[in-house]
Amino acid sequence: MYDKAVIATMTTATTDYHSVIESMRALNLCQVESLEKAGQKLDPSDQHSCDVFNKYVADVHATILYNFELTGYRAMRMAEPGEAAAIWLELKQLCEKAMGAIQEYKDLYPSCGAPELYDLTLACWSEAEDRRLANAKDAECMSKPIPAGLFPTPK
Repeated sequence: MYDKAVIATMTTATTDYHSVIESMRALNLCQVESLEKAGQKLDPSDQHSCDVFNKYVADVHATILYNFELTGYRAMRMAEPGEAAAIWLELKQLCEKAMGAIQEYKDLYPSCGAPELYDLTLACWSEAEDRRLANAKDAECMSKPIPAGLFPTPK
């Protein structure tokens, strides 16, 4: 469980909050790049390599799921739907990076979790795009004035 004082500090200090978000972005990319490097170095025909590669797959799997949940949490708390759309776009870009990294290895490591990771990441990408588009549409609607006469004038 997180310390309430730490959570309060993160939510009230915008500089710290942005620093945490930037650190998380860097960690996310590091996880994906580590999987990519492992896929290049390991031998797909060796069972030990499959076991090692599966650990990298598990790390990226956890990264994608955690970021999906975090993005939903953050997007629901945004005052402006345009800001929420931008957050969903970030997740979509992370998924694209992960799919690009795993695409080559899903056939090389079919029994090491790579195809399942690709499918999960594709599903998260699709959902992130749907939510991004919905938030962008909401932002567009909010920017338009309410047509005159749409609502009755109070007497």
